[in-house]
Amino acid sequence: MMILFRSRLEIVVVLVATLLLSTTSAADSFGFIIEPSDTTAVQGTTMTLYCSVNQDATTFMWVRDTVVIGQNLQIVGDADPDRYSVSYSSQSYSLIIEDVRPEDAGTFKCVAFSGGAGLLSRNAKLEVHAPPVQEYPSITSTVTGMIVVGETIEIVCEIEGGNPIPEIELIKGNEIIVVASGRLVYVWVTEQGDEGAMFECRAQHSLWTETRSSFIGPFDLVTELPNIVLAPSTAEITLGSQTSFVCTAAPAPRAVYRWFLNDEELESNGDGSVVIDSTFSATVLHLVGTRDTNGLVRCQVEAPNGQASADSSLTLILTEVSTQAPTGPVASTERVTQAPNTRVPSLPTEAPRETDAPSTKATTIAPQETNTPRPSSTTLPRTTLRRQAITDEPLPSTQGLTDSMTTGETPSDGMVRGASSFDTIFVASVSTIASLIGVIFVAAMGAVCYVTTKRRRERRANMQSGGNTNGDVFFRSRYIGIVRSWFSPVHQDTQKTLTSFEGPTPDQSPYNTITSRR
Repeated sequence: MMILFRSRLEIVVVLVATLLLSTTSAADSFGFIIEPSDTTAVQGTTMTLYCSVNQDATTFMWVRDTVVIGQNLQIVGDADPDRYSVSYSSQSYSLIIEDVRPEDAGTFKCVAFSGGAGLLSRNAKLEVHAPPVQEYPSITSTVTGMIVVGETIEIVCEIEGGNPIPEIELIKGNEIIVVASGRLVYVWVTEQGDEGAMFECRAQHSLWTETRSSFIGPFDLVTELPNIVLAPSTAEITLGSQTSFVCTAAPAPRAVYRWFLNDEELESNGDGSVVIDSTFSATVLHLVGTRDTNGLVRCQVEAPNGQASADSSLTLILTEVSTQAPTGPVASTERVTQAPNTRVPSLPTEAPRETDAPSTKATTIAPQETNTPRPSSTTLPRTTLRRQAITDEPLPSTQGLTDSMTTGETPSDGMVRGASSFDTIFVASVSTIASLIGVIFVAAMGAVCYVTTKRRRERRANMQSGGNTNGDVFFRSRYIGIVRSWFSPVHQDTQKTLTSFEGPTPDQSPYNTITSRR
């Protein structure tokens, strides 16, 4: 048993020794001819990593950052098969990357196996150069336009993207004050001589043929205090109505406006009774009349160059209502509304009733002395009151007057509108008839002139040829008589005579007599 075990152990030892010797012998003969090396590529171009061995490999792999991306001639892993490929030629395995991008950068190496031996190449670093994302650098500051002496301003100069990172410079006037890579921040404390100051942010990159710049400025130096204007200087308001104040100040860079009512600061609230709209150049205050909306309104501006304020007086107008019924007879009233040229007829008066509405009068009083306020939702026309004699006749119905006062028009407005429509139609009709008569007259006169001229030419022709012209005498007498009858009355017997007249015979014509004598 022991002899059998020893013999088997010797066989295993011999086999292991033989394998080791063969592996060592194979490893000594298998090696790299070309290993990948560090490479720099420009974004958008095509690059190649080379790796070749001295004999055919049974297995060949490309590794990027410890991840296998190529095995033999296949692309695997997270590599893009549309841009990555492996080319084989004479024991050379080349990795080709098309349209190189910044994400392709990394550490590459190749691995080869042949006859039980394995090879691992050195690391090759791929760096991708890319231009900045921005074509020009950007420069910003916390303040633009007007500045004040002693003010602290932050200026930022930067450019995004790019490999390698672009170098940037901040230049004030002709002096370079800061140099950095990619981004810089400069804190500027303004001085007396900074009037018209301007800054330049200049960037340069290896893929640019020339530097590129952006500018900010110039800055205007302000030395005087702000001048504030508040309008209106006085205002009146009633319960429920709205009034507005406008406040502006200049010069006041980056101004902050504040509103006060009787030294109490106002802010916009949710119910809309106080609304404030502000910008750097102006502010507007909207107030809705309440019992507390009365007193002094103040606008205050705060700017780097100083403070200023302005005041305006606001008066609250309330209505005092008397609840005591009148003791004597009440005279009827005559109300004259704003309708043009209309008047409501006077009405008889009667003794006051217990249900008569109390009299009212508008007064301007302080809020603490007011009684029941006047509703602001109803606005009646302005009226004029005239006292009339008291009579014993009953008071006629005033429903029509009440309706006309509610709608804002007098009872005779309908009649006025009807009369106005009739006058318009009548004037239009008369104008149309006059136009037709004028057209007929012009046509008639034109016909008379045409016929007269024509007959005159014919008569002259007949006279020159020795012909008879009696018909012309007949035509003129008959035609002129008919035309005259259109414009002046003619007796019917005369008209009949003119119409039935046939003119003289050829023997009675005086022209024939003259001709025969000749």
